[in-house]
Amino acid sequence: MECTPTFGPNIDIEPGKPFESFRAFELLRDATDMERRGLAERKLWRSMAPWTQENPLFMHVSSSKPEAVKLAIDQSADVGFNMVIMTFGSGFNIENNSEAYLDEMKGLNEYAQKKGIVLGGYSLLASRGGKPEDLIISQQTGKAATNYKNGARFGKTPCLASVWGEEYFNKLYSFFEKTGMKVFEHDGSYPGDMCASHSHSGHEGFDDSQWKQ
Repeated sequence: MECTPTFGPNIDIEPGKPFESFRAFELLRDATDMERRGLAERKLWRSMAPWTQENPLFMHVSSSKPEAVKLAIDQSADVGFNMVIMTFGSGFNIENNSEAYLDEMKGLNEYAQKKGIVLGGYSLLASRGGKPEDLIISQQTGKAATNYKNGARFGKTPCLASVWGEEYFNKLYSFFEKTGMKVFEHDGSYPGDMCASHSHSGHEGFDDSQWKQ
């Protein structure tokens, strides 16, 4: 059996610098009957990724206005739901790091906590477009990739190994730290586009771009 990335990593390791690969977990079968094999697989998931065994009930609320979110929280608490997600198109903006916005979101989260509801929201990363210097660059054209044929699986998408990517994830971490929210519904980036840019901060060129992202 061979476990390897489909592309890359093709990275230089500087003296004294660490390199950490991905990990592969194997389940060794000790029987052929389906019941025993199924029990073993379920034990594997409980041990290695216990969160996959959770099945929370959640509501998507289509507006992030405080009165709409509070109504969704009240309704979810009444019927026994666990989570409320400010969904795509709701106006929720996890990248808005203004103090006023963060205070408003923190207040909504505190309201949800009192009702026993876990609150969070949605963020679009794939196919969102952006400034040309931040986007996945096509190896074929040398310009922003626009579709699957020239290197973008889901349309114009930012490169995660860029200054934009660093700032994006910093905003995400900061948002959760400051608001206390616990739910994050992330759309993209998948499955890791290759980027031919030689000016992005986090990768050297095409060959290391997917691994670095």
